[in-house]
Amino acid sequence: MLRRTIPILFLSLSGCATLSPKSETELRGRRTAYALAGEGTITVVFESGLGDGMDSWEPVFDSVSTFATTFAYDRPGYGRTKDDGGPRTGRDIVENLRGLLTHLEISPPFLLVGHSSGGMYMELFARLHPDEVAGVVLVDARHPEFTQRCEQRLNNHECSVPGLLKLLMSSPMKRELDGAAATTDQIGAAPPFPDIELVVVSRSEGNESTEFLELWMEMQAEYATLSRRGRLVVSEGSGHYVHRDDPQAVIKAIRRVILRARGGFDPGRRDGAP
Repeated sequence: MLRRTIPILFLSLSGCATLSPKSETELRGRRTAYALAGEGTITVVFESGLGDGMDSWEPVFDSVSTFATTFAYDRPGYGRTKDDGGPRTGRDIVENLRGLLTHLEISPPFLLVGHSSGGMYMELFARLHPDEVAGVVLVDARHPEFTQRCEQRLNNHECSVPGLLKLLMSSPMKRELDGAAATTDQIGAAPPFPDIELVVVSRSEGNESTEFLELWMEMQAEYATLSRRGRLVVSEGSGHYVHRDDPQAVIKAIRRVILRARGGFDPGRRDGAP
């Protein structure tokens, strides 16, 4: 019953296995944990949802690293990354991520993969820095306008995080949750989403109400229209953690985007669609 009261639009905690191998670096005096594997001209950058560190991507990370450079990390205050006490709006997260990639000498082009609220950050990244982005894969991502439209249509507890649950959150999670409205505004004020390869991988089921799920799916379809090259993939039988319930769907989406995007960044290659 507890799971029914936790709104997936914000909170996405999981008990996944540990991602390995991991490394650590010092950035602005803060210990930052990350994982880097594979090789390829396009680097796949994973961004987790609220409350999740890089271990969330364990079901797909190793497989993707067999055909691409693959990067995941713990945001400040998550996993093994030290909290910096700073603001946690989408723009803060995007620029901190770019700073980390630069510090590690990981150069674009990037294929951005975001789950849940991490999808908002990847959308904002692509809008603000389109020249660095080869494509985007959104994994049951939270649409930036979901809360507002949920409150208008449902007007119930499913549209926001319960106050008691918020009291139990860590400080980094609270700041990130508090920054969600600003993130939505930042996305609205950002340049248009670039005309790049985009795959939206959506779940098909969940423990929320029928009305909630109908709206969620409706907005997943809207997400796929961000780009003229957008595509919606519904993973039958999967819940919010599609990359755990159906990792092959996410791996296939990433591979598809890489194959289609390579020509734009490497004129000597024309791999075509899978």
